[in-house]
Amino acid sequence: SGELDNGMAWTYAQDIDNATVQDDASMSLTTDFGVFKVCISECGLSAKYKADSSAYGAGSDMGLTYTTDTDHDIDTNTTAKFTYGDDIGGWNNVQYHTPAGLLPFGLVVKAAYAPSAEANANASSNSGGAVSAADAQDGRDIDQYYAEMAPIDGLQITASYLQKNGERGYARQGYEAGGYNAKYSYGPVTVGYQESESDVVSETTDDHDTSAFGITYAVSDELTIGYGEHTFETSGDSTLVDQEATAITASYTMGGMTIAGIMNDV
Repeated sequence: SGELDNGMAWTYAQDIDNATVQDDASMSLTTDFGVFKVCISECGLSAKYKADSSAYGAGSDMGLTYTTDTDHDIDTNTTAKFTYGDDIGGWNNVQYHTPAGLLPFGLVVKAAYAPSAEANANASSNSGGAVSAADAQDGRDIDQYYAEMAPIDGLQITASYLQKNGERGYARQGYEAGGYNAKYSYGPVTVGYQESESDVVSETTDDHDTSAFGITYAVSDELTIGYGEHTFETSGDSTLVDQEATAITASYTMGGMTIAGIMNDV
């Protein structure tokens, strides 16, 4: 990272993870007109954790989550897992973020666009513009939007929305995912709430609805305790399984040491 002579700031990051192709890179340029970014499998804009108020970790998100894209796209999946939907950080994308302080109520808006949403844009089957059935999973391109604002002291509101733009011949045309979050802090108490949804459109329509609530209380400067609830429901396919989770979290800080833990029931 560094600064240019004209006052602009720049950052560059590259993961070296022993892969055959070194991906996961990002480059940003911060100007008076906002932030411009180019991202390679990075820079997700999902607001999924913004409402979390756990004393440790991500509360009930420590439960049974989806781990791969196929987990929430294959109709025959019957495992009891939840998902917040896809995030554009899984694809190559370009982004623009409005500058801080430009809009009222501390509003910041971010927009991203991925020109190719194919599962493997470099596959040999894609040469000459052809798209194989396996690589046509995710539609044609993706756009995602994110907004956050602080209308009053202690209150933070965030929202995100993603859509995959498909066309005839693509397996999952019409995929959408997004949600909104609110978190409010007053004195020693912090309360958070979120709603999110992902719609998978293929041979059948599967809607995944997620809601979560959390509260933490700072008993003292050293001790914080929290409680959270999480609910995941599906519709459109009776073979899928709903999930409910509750979590109790606590953290204790003593000097430079923090002891924290979570008890989660799913």
